[in-house]
Amino acid sequence: MQLSIEKNIPIPVPQNRKRSPIQVCLQQLEIGESFLIPVPHGTMAKVSGNIGTHAKRVGKKFTLRTLEEGVRVWRVA
Repeated sequence: MQLSIEKNIPIPVPQNRKRSPIQVCLQQLEIGESFLIPVPHGTMAKVSGNIGTHAKRVGKKFTLRTLEEGVRVWRVA
């Protein structure tokens, strides 16, 4: 068996990939709009990490603030 190395072969996107409600909101969010994630106090790091990963993937910018009722996410660019 002989193997060959190839370049510029795109990785297929899985067809059955489910998106979370947060991912759906992030995709639809326009600049200046926001939404609230009702999470317990102290989970900002996990929410921030997940949104940061999504932002890098899609090339958008978001900012987050912890409030008494949860974490609010704004799209800024």
